[in-house]
Amino acid sequence: MWILMLVLGGVVLPGVHILNVYSTEQECKEMRQVVEDGMKAAYPEDRGYVLKCVEQDVQQKKSEPIEEKGADT
Repeated sequence: MWILMLVLGGVVLPGVHILNVYSTEQECKEMRQVVEDGMKAAYPEDRGYVLKCVEQDVQQKKSEPIEEKGADT
């Protein structure tokens, strides 16, 4: 299971926000690109965010933190 996350570094809503969940890495990366293109068009001067696709083991308990599996930018 792949999770598309928006990581904000701003003052108003800092933190990690889950945008959606995908069954494959390819689906997640494709949607990340769509969202990133939209964010760049809407907020051309704002770079206070990072979009990431992170793999989560489906056996992992919901209360456990999500660990990033490799670099993804």
